[in-house]
Order: sequence, then structure tokens, then C-alpha cells
Amino acid sequence: MQDNELRNEIEKKEVLFQKLFTKYQYNIRKVPNYINFDAFKDLKLIFELYSEIFHLRGFNYNKLSNIKLEKIINPYSASEKKELISHLVKALVKNGNEEEAKSVMELLNKIEIKYYWENIKLKNNLLINSVKLLLKIISYNILVLLLFLTLYLFISTLFFCESKFECLAILDVKKVNITEINWLNNFGNLLTYIFDLDSKMEVIPLNFYGVLLLVFQKSFLILILGNYIVKEIFNKIKLK
Repeated sequence: MQDNELRNEIEKKEVLFQKLFTKYQYNIRKVPNYINFDAFKDLKLIFELYSEIFHLRGFNYNKLSNIKLEKIINPYSASEKKELISHLVKALVKNGNEEEAKSVMELLNKIEIKYYWENIKLKNNLLINSVKLLLKIISYNILVLLLFLTLYLFISTLFFCESKFECLAILDVKKVNITEINWLNNFGNLLTYIFDLDSKMEVIPLNFYGVLLLVFQKSFLILILGNYIVKEIFNKIKLK
């Protein structure tokens, strides 16, 4: 008896979903002002209903892939896309679809990157949006973070241990001998300085630019790692 009731509930929701979604698609194509008035609200309701059906149907349901979602939200502005997909993530989590929400959050990250870039092009809060864009790109996933850290350490090694140009002579580096391999010794000295492993390894600023570089070098590393950790924590909170 309960199984029949559940099946009837699923079927009713599916019929309603198809009816609303078909009407939405028709209005988007045929009604000129629909996008400016009810479309945004209607799509939010469709996403909520979809999340309920997905929970009841599970993986047997014909889900809205990220490719399909990108096509659906294409008529909207960057800020509206961000809000719509955020709403879908919340609806999926609310209905117990954590794994599907993780997949949709990948799309949300892409949309947020585009959103910050659009604001930069419009010169809206240029500094704030530039920092947000950089942090969003760096924390996009663990591979991007590792790639950026590798590049960051390579450039830092050049400044700290390999600078041969007078214009870059802003630090006096007293290195310790870790290995006979020059590049590895330089890299080891950089790590020694970052983690304060040997008091004999000293980095002394020669001018104000050197001071700024030292402050930036450590604070930026803390910022990017802290940003990634905080992002992962908030993502886990969202998915609970």
C-alpha cells in the first residue's frame, strides 16, 4: 500500500515538473517579457521540484547535467546565474541529494569565476573582485591549487636565491648548505626560510621593496592555503 502511494506521489510530481518545465521553455521562447518578470521565480520553483523528484527517483532519474543546466540558465545575467545555481544546490541538499549537489557546485564555481570577471570588466569594486577572482581560481580544485603553489615556489626561489639582476637585488640571502645540487639547495633554503627550520638561514631586506616582498611572501601563502581550507569547510557545511 505504501509503495503504491509513493509511486503515485512520484508520478504526480513528475507530471507537474514536466508541465511547469514545458510551460517555462515555451514562455522563454515565445513571450518577450517573460524573462524580465516571472521566469527567474518559476525556474527556482522548477529546481525545487526537480530536487524532490531526484531524491525520490534516485540515480534512475533523468537528471539535469551541468551541460543541460548551463543551457537552461543561459538567458540570465551572471549574478542571476549565480543565484539560480546556488538555489539549486541548497534545494538538492535539503532533499538529501548531497552527491548531486557536489556535482552542481562545480558548475557554481565556474559561474562565480565568470561573475567576478564580468564585474572586473565593468570596473565594479575592481580590487575586491580581482582578489575574489584570484582566490576562486586558485581554490577551484586541488590540482589547480598544487599547480599554483608549484609556480609560486618556483618564482619565490628565483627572488630569494637566484636573483642576478641589480633591479631585483632587494634581499640579502644568507643560505645554508643543504645539498650540492644548486637548484635543490636553493629550493631547500626557501622552504627552510618559510618554515623557519634553521636560524643560520637569513633573509634580510635591502630596501622597502624587500620588506614588502617578505610580508607578501608569507601572508599570501597563508591566504591561499587558508582560503582553500575555508572553502572546503563551507562546502562541507552546505552539503550537510
